[in-house]
Amino acid sequence: MKIGYGAILKPEDDGSAINVVFPDVMGLVTFGVDEEEAIAMAKDALSTAVDCGFCEGCTPSSVEKLKTLFPQYKVIWVEVEK
Repeated sequence: MKIGYGAILKPEDDGSAINVVFPDVMGLVTFGVDEEEAIAMAKDALSTAVDCGFCEGCTPSSVEKLKTLFPQYKVIWVEVEK
C-alpha cells in the first residue's frame, strides 16, 4: 500500500540547496543540493517518518491546495510504500 504527502521545494537564496518541507507532517524537513537529490531525500525522509509512525493522524492536503498556499514554490507529491 502506498501513502503520499505534498512537499514544498524551497531553494536557498544562494542556490546552495533545495529545502523540502512537508506541511502536513509537522517537523518533517530535508534538503538536497539539487532538485533530483532533494526529491530522493524527500522520499527517504517520508519513508522513515511512515515507518516510525510519525505520520499517524496526519491528513495529506492535495497538491492543488498546497500550490494555492505556496504559489512561490514548486509543489510535488511524494509517495512511498507503507
